[in-house]
Amino acid sequence: MRFRLGFVLAILICCTSFCSKETPPTHTAKTPLVILVGSEPSTLDPQIPFEVDSSYILGNIFDSLVEFDGTFRLKPALAKRWTNPDDKTWRFYLNENAYFSDGNQIKASDVAFSMNRLKTLHNSDLLGFTEHISEIKVLNHQTLDIKTDIPFSILNNLVFIPILSEKHTIAVGDKISETPLGTGPYKLASREKNHKIVLTLNEYYTPKPEVERIEFVISSEVEHVLDDVLRLKPDLTLTLPFRNIEAFQKKNPPGLELLSSNGITVEYLIFNLQPQVQGFEKNPLLDIRLRKALSCTVDRRQIVQTIVKGLGRPATQLIAPEIFGYDPDIKPPECTVDEARRLVTEGGYQGLEIPINTLEGGSYRLENLLFQAWSKVGIKGSLRIWKTVAEMNTALNSGDFLTALGGYVCTSGDASELLSFGLHTRRADSSYGRGNYANYSNPEVDRITEENLRILDAKSRLQMIQQAMKTINADIPYLPLLIYDDVYVVSKKIHWTPPASGEVRVRNIYYR
Repeated sequence: MRFRLGFVLAILICCTSFCSKETPPTHTAKTPLVILVGSEPSTLDPQIPFEVDSSYILGNIFDSLVEFDGTFRLKPALAKRWTNPDDKTWRFYLNENAYFSDGNQIKASDVAFSMNRLKTLHNSDLLGFTEHISEIKVLNHQTLDIKTDIPFSILNNLVFIPILSEKHTIAVGDKISETPLGTGPYKLASREKNHKIVLTLNEYYTPKPEVERIEFVISSEVEHVLDDVLRLKPDLTLTLPFRNIEAFQKKNPPGLELLSSNGITVEYLIFNLQPQVQGFEKNPLLDIRLRKALSCTVDRRQIVQTIVKGLGRPATQLIAPEIFGYDPDIKPPECTVDEARRLVTEGGYQGLEIPINTLEGGSYRLENLLFQAWSKVGIKGSLRIWKTVAEMNTALNSGDFLTALGGYVCTSGDASELLSFGLHTRRADSSYGRGNYANYSNPEVDRITEENLRILDAKSRLQMIQQAMKTINADIPYLPLLIYDDVYVVSKKIHWTPPASGEVRVRNIYYR
């Protein structure tokens, strides 16, 4: 799961490999692989952030017990196999060939330490993945049991829990972000904040990757990303704004090409459903008639064509079709413009001004399209700008906004993570609803969120989640708009088939 806010400019994934008739640029084994990313990681402590750009880097340094393949199927990682002695116990047998980059073999005690540490990090975006872990029991150096408080399908959660070295983490204390040490194929070599992060090989990792050195170059100024691409000619660009695509194609830089395919990033409008919202005596969005009218006026196909030049799909719900829990029968609320205007008039909202909060620096094209649509039913729109990410996060957590653009990437391939993170009623301990910025609450959705992972029959669990998605779609706490295609600029000297999860694992990149 990765939460995206503001108009999403960084595009995550593509599922297309390519072949070129041109002669690829020459390279040597020592040539660094240059990857252009959109922001400086907030921290290199792998158990704190769940941010897109952080994951690109930390995913190459740290491993988890299990991982996804390219199509969201689970496969062994640090755990070579696992069994279920009973319905609340998962027994893991570690890969004896897995070593931290300091040469120490991973032990079951490292896994136990990592999970117990995460359970204490109340500021962590990953905390929810430990929700049902009641005990970790080390059986020997290579074997451990993870016990859950209820019968619980825990494997998907374990994908997102990076394993640290107990010895190293205790030794460095608060400086873990400066000296991250994992079992992944790469280790941190240097870091120039807001400029570059360099990774080199973990010499104890097997099999040895073909790429020996990675340079993550930070391109945080949205307006300069295309200039950076043309100047640096990186091997992989992960942050090209849609509005720069046509310019890139016209310039047609040698050695680089643009790739796109279906993505899983869903862009939506958050409706803040708190009873009291600053600037309003009573929150007008508490009236389902107004939320329905705002939804009915939106032309999602026009949004896809205008905003992303056709590189996307209209969103009918808060997850993409590739995600477990998607319901093909769900459609956006349907009504004519006349019916929407009647709902607005009936509620006494003619002439109401609805502000959309968004981060500074975008083109605001999507916001303006929404304003144009709403004007047809007598609703005015206005922009309210957050100057910084910190300002935005404060406002979202405090509910100091009426509407805001957001996006969600369901990286686990399972809608249960969105239910837990963004749709369950918020809890003070952040175990559920940490990202529920709509302040939405529905007891039936909460029940399904808490119970669905106890159901081991996939068909029954799918039906439960789809029922929750129908309920959410009827309540309209969020207004789904579009699903982005995933777009990369890729050098013709490399071959890479990106996974559906959006991970950038450099061990899977090969030179042509």
